[in-house]
Amino acid sequence: MRGATALLLLGLAWLPRASTAQTYEVEFTVVHDGAAVEGAKVVALHAETYARVDSAFTDASGKAVLVLGITNVAREEEPGVPDGVEMSVYPNPAAAGQARARIVASAPRQADLVVYDVLGREVERTRAFLRAGVNEVAVPGTGGLAAGTYFVQLRLGGTVRTRPLVVVGGRGQAVGAASSVVARADASPATPAVAARAEYRFEVSAEGFDPYLSLPVDVARLDRRLLTVEVFEPFVNSIGMAFARIPAGTFLMGDIQGVGYGDELPVHEVTLTKDFYIGKHEVTQAQWQAVMGSNPSWFSSCGGDCPVEWVSWEEAQAFIEALNALEGTTAYRLPTEAEWEYAARAGTTTSYAFGDDESLLDDYAWTRDNSGRRTQPVGQKKPNLWGLYDIHGNVFEWVQDWYKGDYYLHSPSVDPPGPDVGAERAMRGGSWFYNAYDLRVANRGRAAPDYRTNHIGLRLVRSVE
Repeated sequence: MRGATALLLLGLAWLPRASTAQTYEVEFTVVHDGAAVEGAKVVALHAETYARVDSAFTDASGKAVLVLGITNVAREEEPGVPDGVEMSVYPNPAAAGQARARIVASAPRQADLVVYDVLGREVERTRAFLRAGVNEVAVPGTGGLAAGTYFVQLRLGGTVRTRPLVVVGGRGQAVGAASSVVARADASPATPAVAARAEYRFEVSAEGFDPYLSLPVDVARLDRRLLTVEVFEPFVNSIGMAFARIPAGTFLMGDIQGVGYGDELPVHEVTLTKDFYIGKHEVTQAQWQAVMGSNPSWFSSCGGDCPVEWVSWEEAQAFIEALNALEGTTAYRLPTEAEWEYAARAGTTTSYAFGDDESLLDDYAWTRDNSGRRTQPVGQKKPNLWGLYDIHGNVFEWVQDWYKGDYYLHSPSVDPPGPDVGAERAMRGGSWFYNAYDLRVANRGRAAPDYRTNHIGLRLVRSVE
């Protein structure tokens, strides 16, 4: 039965052991429409390495038991800074309207201090000559910046750290320090704290159901001892679009690594309260043809399995309207920016859905370097952890939101819908036209709603009815 659900119940009981390592016994109950599911495979994966820790099959009562351990790890209360360099930004008490950066270096070196506006445009830059120890450096341009939010970035070889800055008054007036998840201007250097942590992701597979992978779960926390996870039968619509069901959840949105553009900041926590379906693939030329009766793609010779492109945001809306009419529903739409990034990250906090190692991008994406400067058939590269293909590259994907460069400063933390008005619409994921930097999951593209090009397409969402 299409759209039917199976329910996975996790009960976590703390079992004292004689050994030095603490262990938890994790009991799973897998049911479908209220009936026990026998033979479902439950796998515990280490949340960071994805190494398989333990696995079990459910018995006739639908239950399976895994035993998982806890390790003591160093956890930082603030993001760490590589290469022995730390930076904070604060108003200059001796000069109104100016700011200073306190930079702590482990050895003498040169660094660039760059100020960006919220659209990621460079405003000012200076070269700082650092000595070992504490350095006080004037933030360039703060004496003459217009009121607004800026980002101060320290660039030193492979080290990049970003701190927010707010100019409170007009030019030459008060400068303040903005608070964000990424950095606090008044923060002291991070101090490691030892905490018991046992983070795992749970993978459940049963015949007739889409595989399910949970968000990271810290079983050392009392409030994570009882979890409910749903797995679902595959959903394929009338024109052959396959969808993955994405569970509601909470994630960090934006440039977590501090290496991106200004419009990716501040990093902020977002909660999505409803499950949704999202296409496993970008909309193909064949699917567009089946609904609209024509194929507008510049690379039409690529074939029906290649992503449709040369379609504007407005034309994407016309396609959605026609598909909804074809299936007698109103459930199809574009994803919001928040939904897109949440689905793309699939529980990760790295620059790419697969990690931070840019050298692996060829395995997951069609880019400027490997595509032959054109689109390629969808689904040829590896998917992300939730089974979504071409999240990076091939074509940029229109999303529903208007684009606004400073939207993250005041966006709602729950189900953000995007700005009410704007001149451009947002798009995500990068394309074959771009290199690795612009294919990061946090990167935000934008264009006028009537704009077309041969590297912008779309991926659909279907609301859960």
